[in-house]
Amino acid sequence: MSESAANQWSGKSAEDILAEFLHHLRNPIYVAAGSLTVLKSEDQLSPEQVQQMIDLAFQSAVRARDVVESLSQYLFEQRNDPSH
Repeated sequence: MSESAANQWSGKSAEDILAEFLHHLRNPIYVAAGSLTVLKSEDQLSPEQVQQMIDLAFQSAVRARDVVESLSQYLFEQRNDPSH
């Protein structure tokens, strides 16, 4: 995880971190779920459309993972910072 990703949480209150975390996490989860719903319910998709839906769900999952990892890295650094 890059240093700047963890630093996006720096200097914010716990309430602000939680609100921002949920904001950054909600969109990729909804996009992935929507893409998978289309794949599950639509049997008339072309192979190209199926691949697009898979790619979109994958990219969204990666974005969600990155948000979780950045917050995890920040919290780890805070716990191990002797000045806190």
